[in-house]
Amino acid sequence: MLTLRGGAARRNVWAQISFARLLLNFKQIPYRTEWISYPDIEPTMIALKAAPTSQRADGSPFYTLPVIKDADSIISDSYDIADYIDRKYPTAHAAAFPPRTRAAQACILSFLSRNLLPVLRPLVIPHIHPILDPRGAAYMRLTREAQFGSTLEFILPLGTPEREAQWDKVARELEMVGAWFEESEGDWLGGTEPFYADLVLAAHFLWIIKGRVPDGWERVRLWHEGRWERFMDQCEPYIHM
Repeated sequence: MLTLRGGAARRNVWAQISFARLLLNFKQIPYRTEWISYPDIEPTMIALKAAPTSQRADGSPFYTLPVIKDADSIISDSYDIADYIDRKYPTAHAAAFPPRTRAAQACILSFLSRNLLPVLRPLVIPHIHPILDPRGAAYMRLTREAQFGSTLEFILPLGTPEREAQWDKVARELEMVGAWFEESEGDWLGGTEPFYADLVLAAHFLWIIKGRVPDGWERVRLWHEGRWERFMDQCEPYIHM
């Protein structure tokens, strides 16, 4: 698997990258990680002949991580990776997509991608660059400041009313996720056992934790009567990477 490169204790800061790593750990599949710095992603993916995951506004291909190489197969895009791994390495004790769950998981994954991730981005991204390698940090600052139209330091600064309002938005989105847990037949969205959507949710929380957001996990873990701290405690066996 190819992911972003950083210091030994600071890797794996992106939610999307955690998706695949959590799944591989969940299914107990051995793997080796090659860490890639931001500026090296596109040339490395082109050299591997990995498929782009989207297009830029000008129509040129856009490459993202993670990507996995399994024998002669190169798979990009987190969902495609999960689908490939689950089909290629079926395990009765750990299925990412158990029978008759794909439609429900598609709805959950869409919500996390379209609702939760966007409200987290301006809270987390400004705190990521200090824990990247120098080239990656410079690239991230350049590209993200262009996206946000602001220096990273002025995107929802700590202690401002605007930042508190943004955290309120995160709490509201997680209320919906919490309601799904209330309807579950077990401690997971997947019921008595986790499935892929549980791992994706955990990856969003890991983004806050590993991104070292100063006002992040300490507040989120206490929301909804401590539900999210309990959830992450359950995920602990899959987090060690």
